[in-house]
Order: sequence, then structure tokens, then C-alpha cells
Amino acid sequence: MTSTSQSRSERIEPFESTPAAGRSLMDRVAFAASWLAVVLLALLAVGTLTVSVPGTPIRMLAGTAIHAGLALFAAPPVRRYLRENYGITFGRWTVAAILVVGVIVNEGLITPEVL
Repeated sequence: MTSTSQSRSERIEPFESTPAAGRSLMDRVAFAASWLAVVLLALLAVGTLTVSVPGTPIRMLAGTAIHAGLALFAAPPVRRYLRENYGITFGRWTVAAILVVGVIVNEGLITPEVL
């Protein structure tokens, strides 16, 4: 091998958001839970957007935007971007608390009741 191919292969690191990169069981479960939260929050955002409530379209759009923002926050690549580029880190329990409280507050205060 040439020196360029050796140095190139040494620089290749496993992609950080893959669960199989020598991580513990808790890391793999947290990774899967993050992506499950992304899917569920995205479905909640779409469901909120499709509900027809007369007289409150701004509140429905705001609720949809908040759910979509929470879904983005739940995604591991977004949190990795925040950590690497801005130095902002969040612990697992902090992320879980932000997501749960965000959904409860959004459903209770922002999105209108559908009867």
C-alpha cells in the first residue's frame, strides 16, 4: 500500500449515528428510541395538520410547526450537528423531558381541541 492509501484508511471513522459502532446496549436502545420518537412526532405533526377546525388555522399551523420542530430535535444527526458546530449538548433524560413536556404543552396550550 502506498502512504496515501494508508493515511486515507486511517482517517475513515465509523459513522457516529450508527448503533453498531462498538456502542453499549443502552446506546443502541437510546438510538432506536430517538428515531422512534422522530417517526411518532412526524406522524403527530401530519395528523395535527390534517385536522380541520374552523376559525383556528393559525393555532393548527403553529401546533404542527412545534411538533415538526420537536421531531427534528429528536433526530440524532440534528443533536450531533448542534454539539459539533455550536458546542450545545443534551443528556438523554434532558432530551426525553424536552420532548414529553413539549408535546404536552403543545397539545394543551397551542393546538385547539377537536371535538
